[in-house]
Amino acid sequence: MALETHIVSHTHWDREWYHPVERFRQRLVALIDELLDDPPGGDESFLLDGQAIVVEDYLDVRPERAPILVPLLRAGRLEAGPWYVLADELIPGGEAIVRNLLTGRRMLGRLNTQPPPVLYCPDSFGHPAALPSIAKGFGLPLVILWRGYGGPRWPAGDTVRWTATSGDDVVVFHLPRDGYELGSNLPLEHESAASRWAKARAELLPRSTTGVMLLPHGADHHARQTRHTEAIRLLAEEGSTEGARASSLRAFAERLVERAAGMSLPTIRGELRDSYGYTWALQGTFATRAHEKRMNAIAERTLVREAEVWSALAARDGNSRWRALVDEAWRTLLRAHPHDTLCGCSIDEVADAMELRVTSATNQALGIRDDAILALIGHDPVAARTAQESWQPIAVVTNPAPRARSGVAMIEVEEFIAHVGVGPGSASTAPPAVVPNARPRIPSLGPVQVLSRAIRHSRTESPRHYPDDDLVTATRVAAWIEDAPAYGITSHAIGAGRSKRTGPEIPVRVDRMSMQNEFLSVGVGDGRIVLESLKHDWRAPSLIELVDERDVGDLYTPAPRARPFEIHQRSPRRVQRGPLRGELAIGYRLIESGA
Repeated sequence: MALETHIVSHTHWDREWYHPVERFRQRLVALIDELLDDPPGGDESFLLDGQAIVVEDYLDVRPERAPILVPLLRAGRLEAGPWYVLADELIPGGEAIVRNLLTGRRMLGRLNTQPPPVLYCPDSFGHPAALPSIAKGFGLPLVILWRGYGGPRWPAGDTVRWTATSGDDVVVFHLPRDGYELGSNLPLEHESAASRWAKARAELLPRSTTGVMLLPHGADHHARQTRHTEAIRLLAEEGSTEGARASSLRAFAERLVERAAGMSLPTIRGELRDSYGYTWALQGTFATRAHEKRMNAIAERTLVREAEVWSALAARDGNSRWRALVDEAWRTLLRAHPHDTLCGCSIDEVADAMELRVTSATNQALGIRDDAILALIGHDPVAARTAQESWQPIAVVTNPAPRARSGVAMIEVEEFIAHVGVGPGSASTAPPAVVPNARPRIPSLGPVQVLSRAIRHSRTESPRHYPDDDLVTATRVAAWIEDAPAYGITSHAIGAGRSKRTGPEIPVRVDRMSMQNEFLSVGVGDGRIVLESLKHDWRAPSLIELVDERDVGDLYTPAPRARPFEIHQRSPRRVQRGPLRGELAIGYRLIESGA
């Protein structure tokens, strides 16, 4: 079997990590400027780490160099993509991984360029079981990865076939123990080059399944090596019997897939998150800055379950702005997904910037949702702003699910108290007297439970007027909604009498130490919260555990140390009594033993 060793120059570019994005971008501009001034030869490339955002970041600063950069990308002498960002693959949802690849492809498509036919994952901390299906869906027959795979539980070679539960499969090439840094800082004299090649050969050749080997020449945030042509030539001379040569990721991928097609490869299945005994997988980052991961999950779900549903329905009128707005919201969120960002293992400045991006994406998603719903019900804000005397109060209920549903909805009802001056001439207006309504007006539905009531300001907005600021009583209620249509919007009159609809078969019941509905029972006592299914033989004897420990580890790997403590549970407080919503508030006090 003929041997081939493809030496591919590259940089692994964490967009932000021990520096914020702005500082690393300054270094990126210098790196790509140098590549454009002295581009790779025709049979080789420089790989910009498999992510299109590197190109986008550069062109944001140096748009005038696009006429030089783009032809090099089209010729494959510079390579980028298919990802938009090199994201963590286990924390984001599956839809976010798909949007990542879609966004990367669109970004490169706007430059009329194509990425190499590789799902390049050089530094992700693990890989989901569905990744072969995603790669196959994007026409990518090869996945290159490092962490999460390797060690005694996996096949020993560098090439396997990875099969998803769907039956889709791809070829996987596994990077060596040193990962993408195996060929960094190559020597510039013969004796050292011989020693370096012997070390690389000892790592690559025993693991080679197909005879097609990859020697990555680069490292984290590294610019191209000084005198790189000479360094690669010396190494290639030492590895001539193994077919060593300067190459590109595309050339390597095409040769590997071609060779693998005629071979019976070992098959693997499932998640790849265990590389112990080979390299570290860094799964401890799942718990780092956990609140940011919750923020991201909320943003993703708001985009997928709310903004996209209603904007897709609103876009049936042919208006393309909805698609553009959703794409921009996703781009904002994806910039929070790089594995050193979303994993929470970067400096505080990076974490702060991430939170702003996630908040921005959530704000965009909520605005898209609200505007799309108003468009679907035919709301004209300009006409409404000038015809307040004809308003009829209604409650609007939406069901963003693909099936009809019955259940409890949270509805907020506003009742006008007084106008508040806004705009020119309003400074001299006396503040309104606050006279709240004695009894709240509620929707004409089945059972309705008042949850809270407050006085606040409310804006009525129009694109052609100053906002109309009103003082209102805001009443939050839980209401039983029956048979809400799939992807449907329904309206219900307010203060027009109760509907005869019956509500849930068994209402929520709450006493001092427990609550239950038709399906679940929750009990509080002895410092524990017990959750029990009333429909199935299932019981959680301790739903919540409080742990107080010292952590002497870092942002990648926790190292907990015991700290003796006592937990004192305070008596539960009944917040909501039913019949639709029950709520008990429980407080705890943690005291370090001996304190």
